[in-house]
Amino acid sequence: MKKRLGSASTSFATSTADLVNAIARRDALAEHQLIDEFRPQILALLTKLSRDRSLAEDLTHETFIIALKSLRQEKLRQPEKLTSYLFQTARFTFYGWLRRSDNRHELRDCFDNVASPESSVEKLMTNQQTRSFLKRTIGELSVNRDRDLLYRRYISEENVPEICDALNLSNEHFHRVISRARNRLKKNVIAQQSS
Repeated sequence: MKKRLGSASTSFATSTADLVNAIARRDALAEHQLIDEFRPQILALLTKLSRDRSLAEDLTHETFIIALKSLRQEKLRQPEKLTSYLFQTARFTFYGWLRRSDNRHELRDCFDNVASPESSVEKLMTNQQTRSFLKRTIGELSVNRDRDLLYRRYISEENVPEICDALNLSNEHFHRVISRARNRLKKNVIAQQSS
């Protein structure tokens, strides 16, 4: 039984086996089809696990890098299990991220903020204070691009494609740059808290 993948106008592989075989042949169109077909679902899963859209985007990117390398090397023995394989790879990517000790603390803070039983007025005040602190801390960064990137993403809440267009960055480069910018911001916050 053949399963139609993707939309009729852009899809050429009509089954998961066709798609997996095309990727093994390093067919770029098949790789794009895989990402187009599964990215929204993988991103949704990782957003649910991490509770952080930006982190989920990074992890989704890592998931597809791992999956494509594996599919190119023909490591998936049962092509009909492609969907399960992708979701499992996404979970393992998240768990790998979680194993790094700095990330556990970051995630715990996120869960603590979500689980706190504050009233809506208290939440609003806390969110405004956090936003004000974040604006001030971003403004203190020494690298202009870090300030611009973090402000656009977390204060103006622009989406990734908008930021990439405005700053002339590719999607892959954006994820590398924002990761480094977040690390520098985190070091500044830790330095402020310890002084």
